[in-house]
Amino acid sequence: MHWESAAVSWREALTAYQAIDDWEGQGRARLGLADVLARLGRKTEAENNLFYMTGQGAFSRLLRARAHYQLALLAAEKDREQAGRWLAEARQLCAPDCAHVSSFDNLEARLSAARADWGMVERLTTGVLARHEVVAAERSHALRLLAETQFERGELVTARASIIQALTLDRELAEPEWLLEDYTLLGRIAAAIGDGVEQKDAAARIASLCRGAKLAGCGR
Repeated sequence: MHWESAAVSWREALTAYQAIDDWEGQGRARLGLADVLARLGRKTEAENNLFYMTGQGAFSRLLRARAHYQLALLAAEKDREQAGRWLAEARQLCAPDCAHVSSFDNLEARLSAARADWGMVERLTTGVLARHEVVAAERSHALRLLAETQFERGELVTARASIIQALTLDRELAEPEWLLEDYTLLGRIAAAIGDGVEQKDAAARIASLCRGAKLAGCGR
């Protein structure tokens, strides 16, 4: 219900900005609406909102870069090659001094992880974590991806430390999907270490999250 209300609000904002010929406002409203629609599972609607922005020169380069980035996020699960192309276009539009470089690097790291290119994941995520004033969401994404890299390399102690840091941030951010990913990875790390207590605790927390929120990762 919360996200349905948000979608209505963004649609109303879009209509209001259209009525006064405010393209900056329209762009922000379309980006916000697309994000909410994606959370609701209405990805085709989200993509259509963003497609319109990519071909409309009245939107600023920065807004079009963000539209390309959100399209890359939507494509990341089903078509990683297309996601890579959207991301490359986002980088080009956002250059040279791009405020979204950490978001772009984290998504590229995620695509690299899907190819098991752990060296690239480490390079990108450590770069994000080394930057000053990185927002908490991007810091937590980088930590989770770095933890996955460390886990795949058998660096279990450092992997656990990284995912615990991500969990600390994600509890503050109150994002159920990110918490689910964190606890899933923590459970795998605990199992590899042989810590049955932590593995059981992670499983209990996953079950609680899945009871409280409708998450795509539940039941996998």
